[in-house]
Amino acid sequence: MKVTNVRVVNICVPHSAFGEFQPLTMWFMVRYAALRSIVFIDTDECITGIGECHADATETIEPLKRRIIGEDPYNTNAILRRIEKFGGILYGHGHIGYFPILKGAAGAIDMALWDIIGKDCDKPIYKMIGGKCRPRVETRAFICALPPREQAAMAVKCVEAGWKALKIKAGINPEHDLACAKAVREAVGDHIEIGFDYNGRYTTNMALRLIKKMERYDPSHIEEPVDSFNIDALARVRRKVDTPILCCGRSSWHKESILRLIERDACDAVNLYLGQHGFLETQRIAAVAEAGGLVVSVHSGPGELGIFTAAQLHLITATPNFTWVSDTGYLYSNQPPSRDIITKPFKYENGTMMVPEGPGLGVEIEEESFEEARRRYETELDRWQHIRGPDARVPSTQDMYFYDYPEKYEWQANEWPFKGGWPYTGSPPKDKRERTYRGW
Repeated sequence: MKVTNVRVVNICVPHSAFGEFQPLTMWFMVRYAALRSIVFIDTDECITGIGECHADATETIEPLKRRIIGEDPYNTNAILRRIEKFGGILYGHGHIGYFPILKGAAGAIDMALWDIIGKDCDKPIYKMIGGKCRPRVETRAFICALPPREQAAMAVKCVEAGWKALKIKAGINPEHDLACAKAVREAVGDHIEIGFDYNGRYTTNMALRLIKKMERYDPSHIEEPVDSFNIDALARVRRKVDTPILCCGRSSWHKESILRLIERDACDAVNLYLGQHGFLETQRIAAVAEAGGLVVSVHSGPGELGIFTAAQLHLITATPNFTWVSDTGYLYSNQPPSRDIITKPFKYENGTMMVPEGPGLGVEIEEESFEEARRRYETELDRWQHIRGPDARVPSTQDMYFYDYPEKYEWQANEWPFKGGWPYTGSPPKDKRERTYRGW
């Protein structure tokens, strides 16, 4: 069997949850939709594999085709190493990081290759990379950066839907984050895990001060209290607080960085991202973490659709030390009024998900929803672009506790773009820099 072609289609699926469209707000950006590239790899035996990554991966994957076409799709290790070396030459990979190289394209290619292998063998991927270690995958519901009352209301909805663990986006400002911790804990009670993700927002001293104040609300962990690339700062925070520290980002992207985290005793757990390395390399990274006594879980963007979610479920099911509850952003990918692009979207059962049992990834594309998502990307992209930088939904990132004014931690959401028109003022600006900063 040989690879004959590699194709990329960009799609856009609006985010929604609990019956309404919802933007995903974080202290540094807002996402209105899942902007994804679907990768198709064709073979000379009429088997096509599918993968998924961040959009737009077209220009990234184009120069990789000559490193894939003509290859045996079973040679996943050789193909991925060839891609990695390509990225190293062009982008200075070395020991710095992997994410900026291919925007997850390497992971999408690996997914598609394994999808081909599974379809050829008529077996699900998890059976070919280790078998079933766990019958169900426990997930952590993703809750956006919102005003305290709204975060608490969203947390209650998630708990009523069956989740036992929550991931709360924080990092707005210390006063706001503390108010959110109090509101969510009081809303859901003492027997729900609540983890907080600062996304590297704070300095070391500010993170220490805030975590110590938040510990009265029994957080299960703090994710990226400081920029995780600064391993010494991460280690300092970990030494001075009782709450477990989760590392996610540039310092958990490859084996070498995991070793540094272990050597400096910088964290208690790591979030691994399948989209960076594919199945086998992620398992090797997980093995290094296990040897160093680190707990492992899966990182979610969020914004992953059914193809990527299926791949995550295969990885978690087959890898022994994915013992911590894993992130999932799929909550926002397949709830009416939006919908996923696969024929049988995943469902949560008491906050858990089941791995697909079909051959390969075990999912198939639903043509109608796929074509609608393709059309939306091609004709409405300006309405759904991510917003980076200051945003009217997100209050001040002022670090001080003692200035108290309502707009510091309360704000009014703007019009949702699906209803028509740009969500801020008039039509969307053509210049990306203007779109990001105008009017704030």
